[in-house]
Amino acid sequence: MKFAVGYQPSDADEQPFAEVVREFAPSIDEVYFAWPGSPSGRSPTSPAPGETAKEAQERLLADLSAFRAMGVRLDLLLNASCYGPRAASRDLARSVHEVLVRVMDSVGLDVATTMSPVLARLIKDEFPAVTVRASVNMRLGTVKSFEYVADLFDAFTVERERNRDLKRLGELRDWCRQRDKTLQVLANSGCLRHCSV
Repeated sequence: MKFAVGYQPSDADEQPFAEVVREFAPSIDEVYFAWPGSPSGRSPTSPAPGETAKEAQERLLADLSAFRAMGVRLDLLLNASCYGPRAASRDLARSVHEVLVRVMDSVGLDVATTMSPVLARLIKDEFPAVTVRASVNMRLGTVKSFEYVADLFDAFTVERERNRDLKRLGELRDWCRQRDKTLQVLANSGCLRHCSV
C-alpha cells in the first residue's frame, strides 16, 4: 500500500519536510500541496516569518523538485469549498492557469485535485496531461453522482460516508474500471464518519 501525504512547510527548528518524505519515500506515492496564498481546503500555506510570498513559492518549488527526484508524484490542491464571487470568474481561471503553468514549467505536475467543476474543465482543456481528481469535499458517493461529472474528472475520491460501505465501494470501483478512471478513499483523521477514535 502506498500513501499520499500533505505538504507542510518546515519551521526553522524542524527537520525539513523533504527529508521526512525521503525517509518514507518507498511508501509514498504522492505529495499533495496547495500553492502559497491560494484557498485549498487545508490550512493556508503562508510565508514563514520574514519570508516574502515569492520566497515561499520558491521554497515550495524546491521541495517539490526534491519530491520529484525521489519518484514521488505531485498533486496540486485547488480544493476550496468556496471561491466566493471569483468561483466562475475569469480572474480565478487566470490565476489558477498561472499557478499551473508555473508548477508545470518548474517541476511538472501529475494530479490536480479540485472541488470546482469550473476548474476541472479548465485543467482538462488546457493541461490534458494532468490527472483531474474529484475532491472528497464534493461528497460524491453514488454512481449517479460520478456520471454527472464523468467528463470532467479522471479520478474520484469517495465521500467519507462510504468508506465502510464495501458493497457501494465495489460498485463505484467497477464503474471506474469500465471507464478507465481511478477511485480512492481518504484515510486520515477525518476519514470515517462518526469515528470514535
